[in-house]
Amino acid sequence: MKSLLDTAENEAVLARIQALSADTKPQFGTMGPAQMLAHCCVGFELASGQKTMKRMFLGRILGGFAKKVALGPKPFKQGLPTAPAFIVRDERDFATEQTRLTTLVRDFAAGGAEAITRELHPFFGRMTPADWDLLMWKHVDHHLGQFGA
Repeated sequence: MKSLLDTAENEAVLARIQALSADTKPQFGTMGPAQMLAHCCVGFELASGQKTMKRMFLGRILGGFAKKVALGPKPFKQGLPTAPAFIVRDERDFATEQTRLTTLVRDFAAGGAEAITRELHPFFGRMTPADWDLLMWKHVDHHLGQFGA
């Protein structure tokens, strides 16, 4: 199982973030690289407790099932729906977002499992630190792959 709390895996993800450039073209999707970085930041802010969101109605109904699929062995599919709070429509400064995500990924590992939020995920509901760790790895891996990194 992949883990951002693993030093080697964390460093590999950080290297992939650094491999991006402002003009990297997506292999799928509509976000530009700076928007994708900002989008990923929202997830890490949520996982670290820096940001909180109310539980979504649909998540109360489907969240448990969806969590099993999301945390399962298969990578995320392209084109999955995105919660409105995670959508980044405005233009962002690439260097700023790259630095911000790098810091959040580093801090996530440095804080360890103890620093991961105990708040409910807005869609999936109750999550253990291991669940959050895997979700953050799969999410950032999916979007770095979106840009060939």
